[in-house]
Amino acid sequence: MTGCVSTTAESGDEMDAAKSLSLEREAVSLRVTAEQFKAAMGSFAAGVTIVTSLGTDGVPHGMTATAFTSLSLSPPQCLVCVNRNARAHRAIVERKLFAVNILGEGQRWLSSRFASSVAERFAGVAWSQGGITNCPIFATALAWMECRVSDVHRGGDHDIIIGETLAVHVNEGTPLVYFRGDYSVLSGCAHGSQGVQGSEG
Repeated sequence: MTGCVSTTAESGDEMDAAKSLSLEREAVSLRVTAEQFKAAMGSFAAGVTIVTSLGTDGVPHGMTATAFTSLSLSPPQCLVCVNRNARAHRAIVERKLFAVNILGEGQRWLSSRFASSVAERFAGVAWSQGGITNCPIFATALAWMECRVSDVHRGGDHDIIIGETLAVHVNEGTPLVYFRGDYSVLSGCAHGSQGVQGSEG
């Protein structure tokens, strides 16, 4: 009697193990590849920014980023996702200050330069230091903002960096857009410029 129960239990365990293995194999076969993920995410048209900071040695760092968005209105916060291997990552995390330059349609070359492996990305590029953070600002950008890091969260091979917005400026123009691996622009959407700046009292 006891032997029969044991055999039945063992048989059930084997069936459960086989079913679990089958489910694992099915999950592996359905796993999204990096290429598929890029293709899908590339279908989400995004604005183009250059995120900048200064190293503790005063050397400017910058990178092109489309993974940028607003987070909160009160307090005003934004976030940007930065690869932990990016040269700008260390400067942002160590100084806890960064700037976001939102690019206009005539700044494709600037986006390409800061997305490349060029060592001296700022060479020959006109920029000035932000009044609050000293981070590099491109005066001709469609808009720019200075931020202080308020939190950092890990997400895969990137860090999600949340910034408290300290100052902003907006210029007239049309945004540069990135869609499915190529640049594009939106027509008929230019607005007047406006400047707003704020900092903690």
